Amino acid sequence: MTHIGSHFFLISISFCIIVLLKSILMKIFTLQRKALSFSKISLLILSMFLLQGCPYESTFPLTGKDIVFPSEYLGTWYEKDGNEGVLDYKKYIFRELDDMSIYLDEMELNDNDEWETTTYECHISYVGESRFVNVKTTDKTSDGVYYLYNVEMEDDQMNVRGITTNITKEFENADSLYQYVEKYKHLDFFYSAEDAKILTQWGDH
Repeated sequence: MTHIGSHFFLISISFCIIVLLKSILMKIFTLQRKALSFSKISLLILSMFLLQGCPYESTFPLTGKDIVFPSEYLGTWYEKDGNEGVLDYKKYIFRELDDMSIYLDEMELNDNDEWETTTYECHISYVGESRFVNVKTTDKTSDGVYYLYNVEMEDDQMNVRGITTNITKEFENADSLYQYVEKYKHLDFFYSAEDAKILTQWGDH
């Protein structure tokens, strides 16, 4: 083989290697894009099942009453209106029941400017380091369901997020519910946007 022929042969081999490497890289890139797309689709499907709505109702609490209810909750709280003020037609009064539980009076002005009150019994559950409040109505005519809220205290504010009602999974007991909340509690769409609120004790009311 002449020098020119050898040179041409090496160029041909190099070109084939480059084409082969390009083909391999394109396949890897395509697979990565498909995997990313699948991940996004999976997340979208999950979010559709956990769309934000009313607070979730459970037939049992996350845990039993085994944690002392923090005294920092006690008192009258007002819902912030998104600006610097608060809603003047609604307030929440937390009062002591026993060491492990408190009463919550949800009060709202009706059309006659009279306060209407719904009373709940609450106790604390921790899921990891996240604090949840199990809220149960004291109305004997109700089904006695629990509403589950993630509650975080920050300075003099109480950040409240209710777990969304759009959960199709059925739970056999509190342990299975606890494990489910533990798995998804870090996701924003696990909570109801409409039911999220910030409570404060600021101002003279």
